[in-house]
Amino acid sequence: MEPTMTDRQTSAPKTIPANSLPLNGRALIEASAGTGKTWTLTGIILRLLIEAKYPAKEIIASTFTRAAAAEMRQRIQLRVQQFRQLLVVLLLKAKEEATLLNDDQQLLTRIEDFFQQEKIDNYFDDDVNRGLLRKIVQQDGLDGLLLVYRLSELALADLNKMFVGTLDSLCQKWLCEFAIET
Repeated sequence: MEPTMTDRQTSAPKTIPANSLPLNGRALIEASAGTGKTWTLTGIILRLLIEAKYPAKEIIASTFTRAAAAEMRQRIQLRVQQFRQLLVVLLLKAKEEATLLNDDQQLLTRIEDFFQQEKIDNYFDDDVNRGLLRKIVQQDGLDGLLLVYRLSELALADLNKMFVGTLDSLCQKWLCEFAIET
């Protein structure tokens, strides 16, 4: 049986590293193959771009192989696109239904009800997207939603400035950038 909206609202949000790790300092994610390291990492990167408002050029993601780096780059782009699409759907629906985004105490409930009823691309079912959207609405309401829409647009436009590569290519990049200092 699928949970009702009331069940979802009263159940505690899942505590997952992608949502719970602090966005300052360092984090090491290590686990066996196929356990969700890339999913976790891309979730943290989405939070850095949207929640912490880091520019893409200030984020470094490294891995061991070129193939893994290429996959990570694609998944980062996909995650940001999906989060942006979630916001687009919400804002378009708000044009049709004027009260959907009234900035009041029930804003989060109306948003969650809307996504539960619509089942749009299941992007809201993603724990990171849902957690990030909840945090934004709880902290900043409608203004927060509008801001993160703009941030998601900017993040997508600037993703090519983010370093995603192997450890050796990161070292090579730094050697080139700081040749005089070395």
